[in-house]
Amino acid sequence: MKKILLLTITLMLALALPLYAEEYEAYVIQDGDTLYNIAQNYGTTVDEIIVINPELENPDLIVTGSEVKLPAGGSQSEEAFNLFKKKDAPVDESIQKNSEAEKVLELVNAQRAENGLKPLAVSKELTKMAKEKCEDMSQNNYFGHDSQKNGRITNILAQKKIKYQIVGENLARNFQSADKVFEAWMKSDSHRTNILHKDFDQTGIYYLQTETGSYWVQNFIDAE
Repeated sequence: MKKILLLTITLMLALALPLYAEEYEAYVIQDGDTLYNIAQNYGTTVDEIIVINPELENPDLIVTGSEVKLPAGGSQSEEAFNLFKKKDAPVDESIQKNSEAEKVLELVNAQRAENGLKPLAVSKELTKMAKEKCEDMSQNNYFGHDSQKNGRITNILAQKKIKYQIVGENLARNFQSADKVFEAWMKSDSHRTNILHKDFDQTGIYYLQTETGSYWVQNFIDAE
């Protein structure tokens, strides 16, 4: 039987969702500024700045003395803002990744129940794979299904000798809560297909918060 691979990906800047309040504040680019350090200082992200400043065709080329719009008051909570400001502050991953990943699972299984589908069981191996995928994207500064180091999810499953007929992978970046990432996935046909696929019965979910953003991975398989 032919194996099927379903890959879906979500970036905050690719969503047709209301990401910001209507009010912005202007910031004048200073000598030595980068979008990254501006984002850190204002408690936002580079992706968010690009979305509300579409004229920035090349984010690596910003002109001293020009203005960019920033979310008024920052787009994140005070706690998140302080975390971005304190580069050396440790991130309590044991709280963040577990609670948010568990929340995603609750939302996914509740949605599956509403559609008459069986709940997904948590696979330790798929969860480990999701964790490694988050870390790989963060450490190697990329976002996508193809890893130069590990290949695609199908390559990893083959290496680990995990049997399946259908596999799916949902990715997202720079969402600050399980509710937001789930909402975005459900508004995307491809992500929703994975979440509500009748044949999937196992999943692994991981959430990783870093200084440069957050990463979300959910793996799906039908275990043979």
